[in-house]
This record gives sequence, C-alpha cells and structure tokens, in this order.
Amino acid sequence: MDPLNRLILALEENIPHHHLVHPDISKASVGWHIAHSFLTMEQVINMISKSNPGQYHPKSGLLKSVILLFGKIPRGKGRAPLSVQPKNEFTVENLQLQADHAKGSILLLDTLSVNHFFDHPYFGNLNLKPTRRFLYVHTNHHVSIVRDIVKKH
Repeated sequence: MDPLNRLILALEENIPHHHLVHPDISKASVGWHIAHSFLTMEQVINMISKSNPGQYHPKSGLLKSVILLFGKIPRGKGRAPLSVQPKNEFTVENLQLQADHAKGSILLLDTLSVNHFFDHPYFGNLNLKPTRRFLYVHTNHHVSIVRDIVKKH
C-alpha cells in the first residue's frame, strides 16, 4: 500500500476521537488535525493538477531541503495558511467524507507529469515528486500529533 494511503487510514482510524484535545500537545483538537490534513491534500492536489508543467521553475532552499530530506516538521513553529484552516464543525460524518475524498484525490497524482507543480508558501514551486514527499511529511506530522493526543486520553 502507498505510504500516503497508510497515513490516510491512520487519520481515518482516529475519526472517532475527533473531540479530544490536549493543550500540552496542541491547542487544536484531533478533528482539526484530521480535517486540516485532508483539506491540505485536497488543495495541493487541486493546485498541482491545474498547473502548467511548462511553467515549472524549481527553487532550492535550506528549509525545504531539510524538512523534505529528514521528514520532520518542527511542532508549533509553522502556521497553516487560512485556506487550509478548517472552519466547519468536526463530526464523524464530515470527517469520513473528507477521508473518502482524499483517497480518491491522491489517485489523481498518478495521472500527472513530473513537472506538474504547486507553489508552496514557504518552499516555492514543488513538482510532482517533492509534492508527494511534502504530502507524506505533512500528513505524517499531523498523524503523529493525533496519536499523541489520543494516547494522553
């Protein structure tokens, strides 16, 4: 199974815990982390699928290289752009719908060329391979937070 699909399943398994919060780990609830992860996937895949591969221009940067290489996002250091901050109430039903949509959306990545890209707010343009890596690292970051919150309850 694809590593990103495994992370989607890990988020999905924690949907029943959507109401849990542990302020020492995160101010946000488990539901927020799950919804944010799915919303990020949806928006990134939407942007990359609509991009023009001929306009791709790579940009290197230390932060991007370190995070994508080591696969770790420091907790509490970044802020999610408003566009990927969930605003609705978190219910089992709407989180499950988001999970189902995410599973379908990631299949779209297999249809794109190597230079389809999206413009990350901190990392610049990421083409297909680093986009997959970013989605994995970002989702894994939130899965880790979710697991820590659930473990404390």
